[in-house]
Amino acid sequence: GEPKLNFILVGMDSVSRQNMKRYMVKTWSYLEKEFNFLEFRGYNKVADNTDPNMTPILMEATTEDFKEFKLKCYRKQRAFFDDCPFIWKEFSKNGYVTSFAEDNSFIGLYHYNKVGFIEEPTDFRNRPFFMASEKELTDEKKKRKNCVALKPTADVIFNYGLQVLDSFNGKAPIFGFFYSITHSHDSDTKQAILDEPLLKFFKSFKEKGHGNNTIVLLMGDHGLRFGDIRSTYLGALEERLPLVSMIFPDWFPKKYPKTWNNLNVNTRRLVNNYDLHLTIKSVFSGTFENPYNLQSTTGRGQTMFLEIPTNRTC
Repeated sequence: GEPKLNFILVGMDSVSRQNMKRYMVKTWSYLEKEFNFLEFRGYNKVADNTDPNMTPILMEATTEDFKEFKLKCYRKQRAFFDDCPFIWKEFSKNGYVTSFAEDNSFIGLYHYNKVGFIEEPTDFRNRPFFMASEKELTDEKKKRKNCVALKPTADVIFNYGLQVLDSFNGKAPIFGFFYSITHSHDSDTKQAILDEPLLKFFKSFKEKGHGNNTIVLLMGDHGLRFGDIRSTYLGALEERLPLVSMIFPDWFPKKYPKTWNNLNVNTRRLVNNYDLHLTIKSVFSGTFENPYNLQSTTGRGQTMFLEIPTNRTC
């Protein structure tokens, strides 16, 4: 078979598509110019905050089941997440090296008001490093620090992502989940801090040739959920319309013209978190051309490699 493609999810908390265009101008124009870059304008979130929006993407689960403690692996608030069917486990079974990094240990995805994992969920994770650096370098009262030494925390996360890609390039396919919370969670304007680290990441990513064998999902979990802008009409819309964009290797459209066409059509269709889960599934199974065998056990969603019907509603 052909070598498997790397898949990396680069996430930024509370970033809407519009807000990225406002405040991460350099990165946006670089992505448009240098990559097969698709933005899914009709992407709509399915829940309020981070974890019920990310969980349907990361595991085959509905938001409701997650919130009502109905998942087999998550029956109560103090449950560990080790037994949950995270998608990186499937990548692992398919020979992938897996990695997971967040730039804030306190409000991490499965740690804020939750208890996290007993064992390391992925082959590589940066949580121990962040816990140590936060202890040594944090203003304790704020419980949140924006820098590790002299670098913005997002820079550290994206750099970690590059290190994973550099280390295993050509040796094993990679699954990466790199998530930045610190700079973007509380403010629309402070999201501008992400522009430089993100641009640096994508420039290195391209220069080192990772673009040839990697599919990237660059996304926000939701838009900004509070503050002055949230009380405006536009702010209310943006909160429900997070950034969801994907980057594909240069050769992808030529090799899979029909699939590429479907993806382009879907940039203007109503898509959601459940679709993303099945789309990511298509990556390790390599079913870009005939992804019909991918069924969702929740009965929701379909892979975005197939055309999403126009008559779909919320």
